[in-house]
Amino acid sequence: MRKRRYENKLSHLTKEDIEDLMCLYYDGEDEALLIAEYKIDIPISALLYRTFPLIEDYNKTVCPYCKVILAAYSQKRYSCAFGAFCQKCNHLNADLYTHHCECENCIKEREQLIQTIKTAFSNVMLGHGVGLFEAQGIDDYENKEVCQKLRSKDETSQWENIPIEHLNQCYSSLSFFDAEGMRFHLPAFMLLELKEGSDYVNIVFHLTSRTTINKQFRLLNNTQKKAVRSFLQHLLKDIDYEFDRSIQRALNDFWQ
Repeated sequence: MRKRRYENKLSHLTKEDIEDLMCLYYDGEDEALLIAEYKIDIPISALLYRTFPLIEDYNKTVCPYCKVILAAYSQKRYSCAFGAFCQKCNHLNADLYTHHCECENCIKEREQLIQTIKTAFSNVMLGHGVGLFEAQGIDDYENKEVCQKLRSKDETSQWENIPIEHLNQCYSSLSFFDAEGMRFHLPAFMLLELKEGSDYVNIVFHLTSRTTINKQFRLLNNTQKKAVRSFLQHLLKDIDYEFDRSIQRALNDFWQ
């Protein structure tokens, strides 16, 4: 059961008092004054709305593990995204500020998926495929000589050694990989999404694009395709992707 830090801090108030307090809060009254006036035992710097009664998630989102509707704090005075959570297992419906849920179930699932991807793509090498920096040269319409110089900077044997900053820096390379280049770099980009996400990389677009999916991923074996399928299924639990029809379409088509 999720333990709320400021749970029962309003137990000395009547139902009517709590309703009045909430109305004043949402009308913009100063939080410090309200905490003092209603004798609420929390620091002045605390978030007052966290003492309010929980409500059922407006979207009726169900915990993927406990199969119960998530709970949420009453709407905050300022309009912004705010994650609902499961009171049984602490699963958090990731929001604008929390890219990944850190509940025990989600951590375990991500760790298992990361290992699945690593195993499926172990011993994969770049070979004659297009490299990460080489693809940047192609994107910039550089000549073959310049592209070869850029390729000299590329990792070619251990995709796990590619620094995260290089993946973010070269996010557009995904559009210029050939099948060998995509097979080598794909697991690195998937792990980036699972571990911390990126404001630049949109790996889902490339895994679901009808125009390139058959060309860029044609060299993947069945084990690697299953790993990608598991990756996409995992993303469907993320608030950023739960209504993404392209993922479900790709799962029913190429990644089935």
